[in-house]
Amino acid sequence: MLMSSATAIGQGIVILAAPLLTRLFSPEDFGVLGVYASILGITSVIASLRYEQAIPLARRDFVAINVLALAAMIVLATTLIAGAFVIVLRAEIANLVNIPGQSSILLLIPLGIFLTGIYQVLNYWAIRQQSFKNIAQTTLLQGGGSTATQLTLGVFGAGAMGLVAGQIVGQSAGITSLARMLLRSPLNLFGAISKRSLVRVASRYRRFPMVFTWSALLNSLGLMGPMLLLAGFYGATVVGWYALVQRLLGVPITLLGRAVTNVYFSDSARLAREDPAELHVMFVSLLKKLALLGSVTIIPAGLISPYAFPIIFGDNWDVAGQYALVLSPMILLQFVSSPFGVTLTVLQRQDLALLRETVRVVFLMSAILVVGLRGLASEKAVLALSVAGAATYIVHIFISWIAIQSLIRKRNAL
Repeated sequence: MLMSSATAIGQGIVILAAPLLTRLFSPEDFGVLGVYASILGITSVIASLRYEQAIPLARRDFVAINVLALAAMIVLATTLIAGAFVIVLRAEIANLVNIPGQSSILLLIPLGIFLTGIYQVLNYWAIRQQSFKNIAQTTLLQGGGSTATQLTLGVFGAGAMGLVAGQIVGQSAGITSLARMLLRSPLNLFGAISKRSLVRVASRYRRFPMVFTWSALLNSLGLMGPMLLLAGFYGATVVGWYALVQRLLGVPITLLGRAVTNVYFSDSARLAREDPAELHVMFVSLLKKLALLGSVTIIPAGLISPYAFPIIFGDNWDVAGQYALVLSPMILLQFVSSPFGVTLTVLQRQDLALLRETVRVVFLMSAILVVGLRGLASEKAVLALSVAGAATYIVHIFISWIAIQSLIRKRNAL
């Protein structure tokens, strides 16, 4: 409830500001933001090669602090590599995603990778310490800082750059408070960091970069890749309409999904070690609650969207209302499945995670490619995306359930 309440306030700020933002910025501006966010989402998810997810799993703090240090160093290296890549190829990338006049925005991607990566590393340390109050505070700062920056820059006609700058402010908000929490740790804990220990934890958790990095990359491609394909086939305006729907109908995912995921991660890690049968009980109970909650929020919102969007956001956004209706079943299942992705992380079933994400990417990317290559309208592409996405989220839930059953059978056989 602490996590959810903080996220609710942060997202409430975003929702209240949306009618103003849609009048200060065009659908094309939102589309450019969507392209930037998609590229950043795909690259930043592997910024630390997923070592940060091993932080809550280490049995002792001196091991966890070495995992944290290793992850932070990898984030820095990834940032430098991304920076060199963008400087050389930004024009080609901009042409590929259909935003040739906005190639300068791509130069901000390395900064976004660094801020997102460091935040995730510190966030997982806070999860280990069950410091949900600190995580909640960062959520408030992110929502408020991002929105305030975007509104201010929008008044001065900053265009797409204003939206991107606001997102960067949101990404950096909260890093300082989480870092202060880490620095309050006992000094002898930091003394445990050594070259030998870094090599040891890199080897101990090597399955995270070797296997889980690829599943995380595929997961991000499944989430962000469709937006890049929409941009390539239909342009930034269509992406802007799609991005607004994701921003608004995805509020329950951000509001509860992220908060529940953090708590579920912490509890499931403990139950996986102590009582796998209870983990199954928690999984089923949470699944039912999320399905009920999503059904009474997301579906009604989708049904009224074609009528509400033009009134609330302006005439330029009427097509987005149609998209919202079509996408609501997919977004519902995304909300229901969102916390359970970490199940495979906790159980270290990277093999199943890789399978799950491969299925997702193949389904989603194929749906848009088939429609786009046939030259059909963007509405057909959005419908195909919704159907394919709904199917993948059902598979997502089922594979997590299979992993828990496998653990229970293994423990019972001992």
